[in-house]
Amino acid sequence: MKPVVNRMEKKFTGKVIFIKADLAVRENAVLANQYGIRLIPTFKFFDKKGNLVETKGIIEDSEFEGVLTKLSK
Repeated sequence: MKPVVNRMEKKFTGKVIFIKADLAVRENAVLANQYGIRLIPTFKFFDKKGNLVETKGIIEDSEFEGVLTKLSK
């Protein structure tokens, strides 16, 4: 998923803010607990109003881009 995320990050520069956390790193375990992440990869998307859209597991490029397109409007 990393190449997909990197492509989408470039495509949506200025429209979407990407925050990535390597949850295999002990210091980031707090984030996993805070957001209830039990499966990697998990993507949490927040719209401008703070509403959450979540995907778990590997998703198609088109689905990933579709979520970002909706959120960036």
